[in-house]
Amino acid sequence: MIKKIIKSCWLLLILVVAGLSALVHAADLEDFFWEASSYLPSAENVTYTFQYKTITALNSSDRVFYGKISFAPVWNPTDASISVTVDGVPKDVTSSRLTVGEASISIGAVPANSLVKVILSNVKNGRNAGTTAWSRVGSTYSSSGSIDSANNPAALVLKFPKHIVNAIAGDNGSISPPSKEVSQGSTTNFTVTPNLGYAIDTVTGCDGSLTEINTYTTGAISNACTVDATFKINSYTLTFDLAGGSGVEEITANYGSAITAPANPTRTGYSFAGWSPAVPTTMPAENTTVIAQWTANSYTLSFDSAGGSEVKAINAKFASAITAPAAPTREGYAFAGWSPAIPTAMPANNLTLTANWTTNSYTLSFDSAGGSEVAAINAKFASVITAPAAPTREGYAFAGWSPELPIIMPATDVTVTAQWQQKSYTVTATLTGNGAILPATQQIDHGNTAVFALTVLELDTIVNIDGSCGAARSGDNIITAAITAECDVQVSTYPTSAVYGELNTPVSTGSMIEFSINGGAGDKELASASIIRANIETELELEAALALLSKDDNAQYQFTAKRTGHYILMFRDVISGENIPVEITIAPYLAFASSAQPVNTDSTANVKLWLSDEPAYYPVTAKLTSQGAESKKVSLLVTDYRQYVYSVAVNADTEFVLDEVEGALNGTPKRHQLQLQKTPIALAVKAIATQQGYETVVINQEGGDVTLSALVLNADNVNYSWSSESLDISADGYQLTFNPASVSTGVHKVLVNVSEANGQQGQYLLTLQIISHCIENNCYSKNGLPSSVLASEQPQRLPVCPVGDSLRVEQCQLAEQGGYIASSELYQLTLGEWSMAESWDNMQFGAALGKALAEDAGYTHQGVMVNFNITELSVPGESVPVVISLPVGQQIMSDAVWRKYVNGRWQNFVVNASNIIESAATDANKQCPAVSSDVWQSGLTAGHACIRLTLQDGGPNDNDVKTNGVIQDPGVLAVVNATKPLPPETPDEVKPRSSGSIGTLFIVFMSLVLVWRCRVLVSKRLK
Repeated sequence: MIKKIIKSCWLLLILVVAGLSALVHAADLEDFFWEASSYLPSAENVTYTFQYKTITALNSSDRVFYGKISFAPVWNPTDASISVTVDGVPKDVTSSRLTVGEASISIGAVPANSLVKVILSNVKNGRNAGTTAWSRVGSTYSSSGSIDSANNPAALVLKFPKHIVNAIAGDNGSISPPSKEVSQGSTTNFTVTPNLGYAIDTVTGCDGSLTEINTYTTGAISNACTVDATFKINSYTLTFDLAGGSGVEEITANYGSAITAPANPTRTGYSFAGWSPAVPTTMPAENTTVIAQWTANSYTLSFDSAGGSEVKAINAKFASAITAPAAPTREGYAFAGWSPAIPTAMPANNLTLTANWTTNSYTLSFDSAGGSEVAAINAKFASVITAPAAPTREGYAFAGWSPELPIIMPATDVTVTAQWQQKSYTVTATLTGNGAILPATQQIDHGNTAVFALTVLELDTIVNIDGSCGAARSGDNIITAAITAECDVQVSTYPTSAVYGELNTPVSTGSMIEFSINGGAGDKELASASIIRANIETELELEAALALLSKDDNAQYQFTAKRTGHYILMFRDVISGENIPVEITIAPYLAFASSAQPVNTDSTANVKLWLSDEPAYYPVTAKLTSQGAESKKVSLLVTDYRQYVYSVAVNADTEFVLDEVEGALNGTPKRHQLQLQKTPIALAVKAIATQQGYETVVINQEGGDVTLSALVLNADNVNYSWSSESLDISADGYQLTFNPASVSTGVHKVLVNVSEANGQQGQYLLTLQIISHCIENNCYSKNGLPSSVLASEQPQRLPVCPVGDSLRVEQCQLAEQGGYIASSELYQLTLGEWSMAESWDNMQFGAALGKALAEDAGYTHQGVMVNFNITELSVPGESVPVVISLPVGQQIMSDAVWRKYVNGRWQNFVVNASNIIESAATDANKQCPAVSSDVWQSGLTAGHACIRLTLQDGGPNDNDVKTNGVIQDPGVLAVVNATKPLPPETPDEVKPRSSGSIGTLFIVFMSLVLVWRCRVLVSKRLK
């Protein structure tokens, strides 16, 4: 049972020590206090274990464990022992044996967070019951009864000791408290208080310092020590606030020292009245300020007006604000202030101010009352005035000034006015010619006008007015300008001029308009000219205007112009000066872009109208009619760019007719057919080539990559397929790129086929000319010509004959032969496959061919064979007109036909509803009519030099016979070869032959005649 109690006690001791060690872990080491108590066992060897886990203090990772052990006597103290382990490893201690009384142990430095065990062994209790308890300084023991093994055994105590700290104060201060008991390693504070007028001098002892003004904190206490404090006397300053005065310095002295009052200060304008508060006799225990007291003095400010009005003196105290008095006055002078200036406040002395004056300047002004200007005189008061030169006034004589000029300048501004007497003049009038003017003379005051009555025999009589009076006509009167001198009016009358000719009807470019100007006084000359185009009037250079006119021997004028517009020619009679306007309108043609186009049922067709050039005025209006439909009024504005598109729903074959055109001429085609077909119309495809950003059909081997692009105008979702027989290309998209560097020079064709999901198809054939290098500034071209060859004023024209001595074309041997091919600007003209190849091979550019394409048996070609393409058709299958101007000196022969080279063979031009051939003579400018002119005549008329072909895309006259938006036209004028009989041979001898039989030669001859007759009949039939 006892063993169980003992074990329980030791377990309790272990728990108490562990709990205290946890408290120690949380405490600061400098305040560390460790006490553990336990009951000692009786007559039994036991091992006690005390555990303490070290903590980490600031700026250190190690701790020193230090303490004292106090215990009760044991019977055999030499048997008792103490040992220490750190983290289970034995640690040497200073004392390992226990004796009766106190024993100390020191465990040196141990690592942070180590487990320290203190082990006591063989501690035995040998005291008898009733023995008086032991006591030790710094030990803890509590017992109310006797020491025995059951109730009150000896106690084991571990704790830090305490020390006495004393405090001593010197004279003139105190320190409290006088002493303190302080635990081992702790610090403590003392309050240090100096007497009035003193301050802390030094505080020393116990390794402390002043932590606040009056607080002294010791260092960690390890034994008894003493704190000593001493004190010193303070110095203070007596400061003098002079309040604006001067002459007194501050006084600094120790507390309680005697003070001698300083001499009185001084201050301008004031008298000293003492200090507030009074100066103390001894230095107080604080810094002190006394303030000077002052009384202001009074002074007088006097004014000397120096000839002006009186100003009263001002009497006031020093520094008081001074209000300036009203300025004095003095005739002829301006007050200029006081000298010296009036102070803003009264100075510290009496002061006299003197007035300053500036002599006034006044102005003598002159009102000339309509005469010449006289400069004003500006002078000072009372200065002498010199009279100016008299003014002048046209028609008047100067009569002096009012009022008279003063001799000296008065004391005010003055204006004098000129006095005048008016003049009068004689005005005479004469008339030359038919009529009268009255009166012959008049007397007119200066500045007034003279009025003469004019009588003429004819209302349109030309009246010219001359003379020196500056007169002009006003109705039946002649009125002069303002009369300023003797003058005359000279009137001449002349008959008027009249213009004769058909000038009111608009005509086309190239038309010759004849007119004459009759009557008048003398010859007529062109003075100026202007043209109105698209509502804008522009002045023409006189030289350019004269180039439009010619005059025959009968004084008849001929006018021709290449540009449309309303021309205003202003002629002048060289004698009478009469201006004679002649107005002529050269109008463009309004026509359908094509004569026919294929359509499908239940579709929408776009019908295009176009103006061949700018009209004089917009809008241009017309009426569209069709069978079974309401007529439609159309209007073209300047913003339409000379095009009009009419969308119409298609249900049947329809023909539109254009009439009632206003603002332009009714051109051709004036009819447009929508030709219904059962098969789907072809897709409208356009393909272009670009190189270095230029759209071109001429490709430079040295120009880098070429991009081919296709566009479908009447469908969205289509498939593309590219191919070429001569170029190694293929692609399925709308665009492809190739490098021409290794491609052979010459003509290459690229075909792009397109198809839509509904089965509708289309294609475009792109003809390209590959050249090795560019010899011109810019070879890129949409029509196959270098830019140097293409005439800028006619971009839609191709030259027929090359420029220069064109040896490559036998029929074009002179530069003047010229000739051209023209189309509507809605389409693109290009050189054809063969003309492009020949042009670039010889660097002689034109649509004419120098080499025959193939033999045309039975026909003789007349003139030049041409080869061109029409591209950029908006509707595949439409019929497009084109004009061919034959070279100069060439014209249509009798019985001539237009031969077409189609699909590798020659044929006559096929005429039907969609294919038409027409001709016309050249105009006065030796130019062919416009492609949309209304003067074209059906068929080929002998003597004409202009041909208009209307070609159907994919029709019988299109070389590729494909509806693909490109029309290819190699063609030439030709006549049928006539087969003449061979002349008979003349025999050497004439011998009679037997009759009744036909010789071989006769049979051959008759056969040839029959063949010739058949060919003539066939030719006429085809025509």
